[in-house]
Amino acid sequence: MLTKITKKVNPDQIGVKLTLLKANFIRPRLLRPRRRPASLLSRQRPFKTQKENSMRNYNLLKNQTYKEYKRLKSVHCPYLKTKVTFTGRGFWHMIYTGRNKKREICSQILRFQLLRIAVKILSITNTLQEIEINKQRGLTYYGFIAIIDSWKIKVIVKRNGNGRPFFWSVIPNWVTNRKRDKLLFKGDMEKD
Repeated sequence: MLTKITKKVNPDQIGVKLTLLKANFIRPRLLRPRRRPASLLSRQRPFKTQKENSMRNYNLLKNQTYKEYKRLKSVHCPYLKTKVTFTGRGFWHMIYTGRNKKREICSQILRFQLLRIAVKILSITNTLQEIEINKQRGLTYYGFIAIIDSWKIKVIVKRNGNGRPFFWSVIPNWVTNRKRDKLLFKGDMEKD
């Protein structure tokens, strides 16, 4: 019969206990970790990570843009000869693509920053660059492209059937292509 001798070894190794058997087998066994003093647990980290700061800045920008967006009721568009309204669907589309798929944060931030320029484009445009008509769903998308403050920007306005047109999206740095420009069609306006 083996007898078991248990003793603490080396107080510097907190939480380790050695079990010695008379047959000279040594096996470490972990003890319950010591509790930290309450003063250490209640301390906050003295700094925030870069991700936390960027998410905080993103949320601030998103909230500011939303407040500004709510103040915009409508803008008179000279080409459409009617007012373009700014609905919740337009703001939602700045954050999400179709089917609740969220856009990348950098893309959202860029769209938030371009909102003022999009309003400016809608209020001064006299020319339509693109139009896409979906007869099955009764949708019409109007694309207005302009270069303002060294930014090439495309603003999309959507109309359901004979209803009022409303702001749908703003796309920065839209790349032109000679073949597509002749066709007056670029990509899928529903998703852009």
